[in-house]
Amino acid sequence: GLSPEGAALTMLNLQRDRPTLWDMEAELRTFAPPLLVLVGDEDHPCLDGSLFLKRTVPTAALHIVPRAGHTITMEEPVVVNAALQTLFTAATDGTWMTHRKNDNT
Repeated sequence: GLSPEGAALTMLNLQRDRPTLWDMEAELRTFAPPLLVLVGDEDHPCLDGSLFLKRTVPTAALHIVPRAGHTITMEEPVVVNAALQTLFTAATDGTWMTHRKNDNT
């Protein structure tokens, strides 16, 4: 991990000035590539942002994994890998958004 000084410098020089998801709402509304948002239901700080992405990005899908936290890739690798395989397959064959063919939402 980072030393206390390194963590403080990261916060001061990188994270402090980084825009939030909510700051990027206008740009996210025009995001076109397939987007899979994976979040664990125990990752409380990330749930609101994940739901925001689902509601904002037209191509977003939200996958909430039960009983998983922030380290979802280590906690549930089989679930994460299966979700990614679905994303990659649908993105490759152009079927990511076909479920909305006749939907205006």
